[in-house]
Amino acid sequence: MTQLSKNGNTDLVIPDNLDKVSVTELAELLGQRDGLERNSYGDSLPRLSINHAPEDEEGNSLPRGHFALYNPETKEKIFGKDVTFRIFIRRFMYSLWDNEQGTYSVRTTQQSKLNDLFPDSEGNFKCGKLTRKEIEAIGVDSPEAAASSLVKCNQVLYGVVSIADGKTASGEEKPVENSPVIFYGKGSSYNPIATYFRDVDKKNLLAWNVVAKMHSVRHKNGATIYYSTNLTISDTVDLSKDDKELLKQFAERINSYNLRVSEDHAEANNGIGVDAIDLAAVEA
Repeated sequence: MTQLSKNGNTDLVIPDNLDKVSVTELAELLGQRDGLERNSYGDSLPRLSINHAPEDEEGNSLPRGHFALYNPETKEKIFGKDVTFRIFIRRFMYSLWDNEQGTYSVRTTQQSKLNDLFPDSEGNFKCGKLTRKEIEAIGVDSPEAAASSLVKCNQVLYGVVSIADGKTASGEEKPVENSPVIFYGKGSSYNPIATYFRDVDKKNLLAWNVVAKMHSVRHKNGATIYYSTNLTISDTVDLSKDDKELLKQFAERINSYNLRVSEDHAEANNGIGVDAIDLAAVEA
């Protein structure tokens, strides 16, 4: 860890208990990070989503409405409909998606509760998302209200996914078993996922002990066809030793992500930050 000394230099301080220091913090402590990765938010975790594209860049036909698991390291996508998901951690975040760039243009820290602070990467909060009262005050037809409607609240789900009927875009069979993933539930998927967590809570269960069946639900609005995600309880399992280690890795990723967003928030405000990092570290 580092502290600013009276003469303005940065003093190196070694924590007494290194076991409670994250890998990211240790790497910075050792000086093996040069600090230039300001725009990297650690999006290296395989991402699960619903496929809406009819074909890929190679011309392969893709199954619309099936789930797709994208691995950013191998650049491979695996598609399937027979999907189960064990959710270890849920967090909330706000985001503004850039269709041209295919990435988030603005996003907030990931927090455990909706009434928490959500500092964003541009120095504001909630990516400019307004409350219902604020919209009523300025008018639903105002430019500010229109901009606010583009901001989405996400349920960010960390867990392991299995795809029994997994196939690549070329049709090669490639089943997936207990792959660590991240999944963003927003839009029409938001309420069904929130309902799933209420069902789990009513049954006095913990999400990481529950195997959920994932359903892709088809919707049609005029000529527009889109899909949402629904989850139902399928089975229960015990939390293993390996699961606990994975839980720590998810927590470390959340903390690292929140730190970077918080740093960008502070930089956009001339170095004035907020203490809004939701440390999700899990004790074994």
